[in-house]
Order: sequence, then C-alpha cells, then structure tokens
Amino acid sequence: MALAESGCEEGLTLLRRLANQDLEPMVLTAIGDALVRLGRRFPDDPSPLLKLLSSGSVALVEGGIRAVAMLRLKLPYDAVRRIVEHASHPRHSQVRFWVAAAAGGWDGPEVEGFLRACANDGLADTRRAAMAALQKTYIKWNPL
Repeated sequence: MALAESGCEEGLTLLRRLANQDLEPMVLTAIGDALVRLGRRFPDDPSPLLKLLSSGSVALVEGGIRAVAMLRLKLPYDAVRRIVEHASHPRHSQVRFWVAAAAGGWDGPEVEGFLRACANDGLADTRRAAMAALQKTYIKWNPL
C-alpha cells in the first residue's frame, strides 16, 4: 500500500509477483488495491481491476474494488457491468460493500438492480453505501 500511495510504479513488478504467492488475505487485499492504483494507464482505466477479476483471488479482487471505490473511478459501462456481475454472484458476497461504495458514479440498469439488492443486505455498511450510490453520492470510507 505504501508503494501505491507513493506512486512508485517500479513496484508493480514486485506486486505482480507477490500477487501469485500464498499470502495472508489482508496482504493480498493490499496488493490488489496497489495494483489498481499503480497499474492504471489513465485515470479511469479499468484494466488492472478486470485482470484481477479473472485471477480467481477473492482477496486481490476485494483490494482492487476497494481502490476503485476510494478513487471514485467512473469506469466504462462494459467494465461496470462485469464488476456488478462478479459481485452479484453468491460466492463473491464479501466484495458487495466495496462495489456499492464505488457505484455512486456509475449508471445502467445492472447497477441500479445491484444497488437495490444491496439496499436490503444484511450488513448495515453495505445498505448505507447502496443508498448513497442510488442517490449518486459517495460516502467517505476509511479502510485503514
């Protein structure tokens, strides 16, 4: 996370190598966050997160989506659709909060349906994030 915060793009090689290791989930979450922050070629570039979605690592994906939410990225529609589809699957319930938190700047029927479902989630923070996103606003989250 320090590499990402400092903008140290030279750290991408190390982070990509670490992403393939069997590490603690919180470490992988931090790596996923850093890969999205450092790997973007332009401000709203979805490609680093889309790569993580296909990695099969729940922790990496969670970190990547967390970065998207914290950066309030307004991703292209196709990327948003893939993210919402991923988070809608029952196996990926742990990422729903961060997807809802990221969705304040997203549009589309899939987004609205996802957020309406999240508005009834069992977790209060997920409900709160979804309600804010439905109003096209963001709540300030501090994951640390």
